[in-house]
Amino acid sequence: MKLNNIRLLLRAAGKGDSRWEQFVTISLESKKSNSRKKSRLVIQVVIALSILLAAGSMAFMLGVNYYQMEILGSIVGIDGFSWFMGAVTAALITFMFGMFSGGSVLYHGKDLPLLLVLPLTQRELLISRLILHYKANFFMHTILFLPAVAVAIHVHGISFPIIVAALVQITIAPFIPLSLSLIVLHLFVKGKKHTRKSRESWAIIFMLTLLVVMQGLASRWMQSGMDSSNLENFANSFGIVLQGLQRILLFPKWQMSMALGPHSFVNGLYFLLAVAAITIGAIYLVATAYGETVTRLWETSTTVRKNNGKSSRSYTGHYALEWSLVRREYAIINEHSAFKMELYGEAVIPLILVVVYAISGVIGEFKVMLEPVFRLDTFPMIVTGALLLTSSLSMMSGTSYSREGKLLALSRTMPLEGASFVRGKMAAHLMLFYSTYLIFSLAALAIFRLELVHAVWMMPLGFFAVGSSACFGLAIDGRNPRLDWKLPQQAVKQNLNGLAAMGISFANIAVLAGLGYLLAEPIGLSALSSGLLLVAPSACIWWLSWKLAVSGARRLYQAQ
Repeated sequence: MKLNNIRLLLRAAGKGDSRWEQFVTISLESKKSNSRKKSRLVIQVVIALSILLAAGSMAFMLGVNYYQMEILGSIVGIDGFSWFMGAVTAALITFMFGMFSGGSVLYHGKDLPLLLVLPLTQRELLISRLILHYKANFFMHTILFLPAVAVAIHVHGISFPIIVAALVQITIAPFIPLSLSLIVLHLFVKGKKHTRKSRESWAIIFMLTLLVVMQGLASRWMQSGMDSSNLENFANSFGIVLQGLQRILLFPKWQMSMALGPHSFVNGLYFLLAVAAITIGAIYLVATAYGETVTRLWETSTTVRKNNGKSSRSYTGHYALEWSLVRREYAIINEHSAFKMELYGEAVIPLILVVVYAISGVIGEFKVMLEPVFRLDTFPMIVTGALLLTSSLSMMSGTSYSREGKLLALSRTMPLEGASFVRGKMAAHLMLFYSTYLIFSLAALAIFRLELVHAVWMMPLGFFAVGSSACFGLAIDGRNPRLDWKLPQQAVKQNLNGLAAMGISFANIAVLAGLGYLLAEPIGLSALSSGLLLVAPSACIWWLSWKLAVSGARRLYQAQ
């Protein structure tokens, strides 16, 4: 085994992963290098701030939960229970995430068939993929675990064992859930009838449910002013269960004892030896016939992809053609878990928020707080604007061509015009996001007891706004798609075309909101009249975005 080969494989996996190069080099010549550097710096700062904001919000939510766990542990006699629960939470969610991201890295990478024929050993290829798997999940595990460390330091004070335990566990602890995910993946893929759709679906649902419950509990505890009376009642009822749980789960128990318990050195030794044993066993299990497994899965997925998992059929007629393109779009999305997680997750974000607020009791307080706003004539427009934001800020169309990757070369051989592809992709976008807009619009009319007549303008306004969001995204991605990705995450999560499309969609909603304000306030029209008048400019914006999308598609599919 050569270390140089492993380093080359890691560099090759990251090649083309520059998040700025494929975006800022559009229409830029070498003489404009200073402007390019400034653009790269601005984009880098924006993305870094976005990541820090999301990570900070998640860390704060977890910190609230862990602090409550620390109080609960002190009641039942378990010092450092926040550390224990932090280890359990980080391991559980990392395991679930590794379940549907590990398959894409280890067995379904686009570059794997090429790498298998190169003068590389299977061991070198496997080790490089395992390192990529670790890198992809290390950050998530750290964000989930660090708040528990902060709570422990806040309650017990900083000490040398806590610092050493934190550093060791941040680095070593991810091997536990990732090794277990490797074992489960191996059990799934060793069968010839392997399919990863069911595995990914239940993993995603479980992880989202867990995060929703944690967010709801954090919101409820924040509203109660961190009152410990409820925790005392909970401890009296379930204290024995928590103590039993702490005795059974050895790994988080050892992790907690390394930092705060007695015999920290001995428990740390147990922890390191157990991690080494599980990791070595998992790697040995996966290493058996790794190359043959990758080859078999690639051949199977290629056969399925040719027919989209169904028998071939001929389509005739205009609408049949568009429907086949819609089915093709969803077949590409369902091919990779990273696509499904990102796009389907965006569509159900409003539902997740409603569930969270229902658990935490925020909805009732929200209605009381907004009681004066209910009396405003413009309240239906405010509700519609909020729903349009949740339905328009999406990465789906802004990464649509990029998700095709090398399949785009096959699309160019089809005897179809660019407008046909745009219709199919826009219809797929509307099916996912306009349908959710309709559901939540009708729910808002019922919850806030608004007159049903407002649906007359809310429905067409939403159609044109969501449709223009789709077309603007297609126009941006069609002019510079990212087709050289090797891992599916690079096509969506690391694609600045999607971020740019979301920015334009936000500007589109802001323009419509400004026009609505002018119609309702200075002119003094009612919400119904203002909403009806807004349909016309939203249709004009959609027509403009459609023309841009078709123009970009024609240029893209004519390029050879």
